[in-house]
Amino acid sequence: MDGCFPSCVNPVAIWEIKEYYYTTTFGSRIADSVYETMLDDIELQDSQDQENIKVEHLLVIDAYSTW
Repeated sequence: MDGCFPSCVNPVAIWEIKEYYYTTTFGSRIADSVYETMLDDIELQDSQDQENIKVEHLLVIDAYSTW
C-alpha cells in the first residue's frame, strides 16, 4: 500500500499507485499488479466479512506514454 486516510490506524481508505514509464514490455508487470491488487482486495474483503470493517481500496495507474 502507498497510503491511507485518515491514518494507518482504522483507515477508511487505502491506495496503491502503479507506475509504468517508457517501456514496451510491460504486459507481465501489469499482470503482476492486477494479481497483487486482487490479493489485497481479498484480504480487505475478509476483514469486512469477519470484523465488519469497511475500507475503500483505490488503485491509481500512471502510465504516461505507455498505454
